[in-house]
Amino acid sequence: MLLATQRDFPVDYNPFQRLATAYKAMRRWDDALAQSDLAMSKIAYGPRKMLLYTTRADIYAGKHDLANEKRTLEEAIAFGEGIPESQRPTRSIDALRKRLAKLTPTP
Repeated sequence: MLLATQRDFPVDYNPFQRLATAYKAMRRWDDALAQSDLAMSKIAYGPRKMLLYTTRADIYAGKHDLANEKRTLEEAIAFGEGIPESQRPTRSIDALRKRLAKLTPTP
């Protein structure tokens, strides 16, 4: 069904994001990343992109790829901070900061 939705709505990020989430749940990490790449290429603005970053970080966590998980979280935080204040997802950004802090050892 999601593949059909992708064909019917090729410029909408939603079917690609949903497939990334489905593949993540099935632990098909490379397929999940491929769909995540496609979803990220479809949306370049706003708070909804934060979900895409979070899913992507989750995929890297599932792959035990700490470096890319951290990089993705850093990118997500930077992106979120760049969203206009009236739309900025402050709680999401704070949650991502906490998650990143857990991954980063303190000296």
